[in-house]
Amino acid sequence: MIALLENNPCGGLLNAPVSDAEMAARIVRTVAEYYRLTVEELEGPRRPERIAFPRQVAMWLIRSFTRLSLASVGEHLGRRDHGTVLHGWRTINDRLEICRQTAREVQHLMNLLGVKYEDRLHNPAPANEQPTTHNKHGQL
Repeated sequence: MIALLENNPCGGLLNAPVSDAEMAARIVRTVAEYYRLTVEELEGPRRPERIAFPRQVAMWLIRSFTRLSLASVGEHLGRRDHGTVLHGWRTINDRLEICRQTAREVQHLMNLLGVKYEDRLHNPAPANEQPTTHNKHGQL
């Protein structure tokens, strides 16, 4: 569970715990709205860039801010397999390093979702993606 800032009907903000499934659904809705897509387009089979890129952003956000497995992330995005999710996560992770526009868009989405980069649950590389060492000194 992640605590998000929610609007309190009495005024002000309130920390409210949200389950991983709820957070994933919120991310999908927020990303779809931000990129002016429907949830159905984001979850659907079509792959033009105007849909594929936002879908990869949603994969990155879900993977980064929930404890869901790659397969579970894929379930939230139209039953995509874990390999597709890992590819999408890597693509956005790489673009965050080199593309200011992608970084601005992801930052804006994180602001809309009430999460911070430091709160990520998955670090820059999934556990199974850590580099392997080739010598006793830990050098590649």
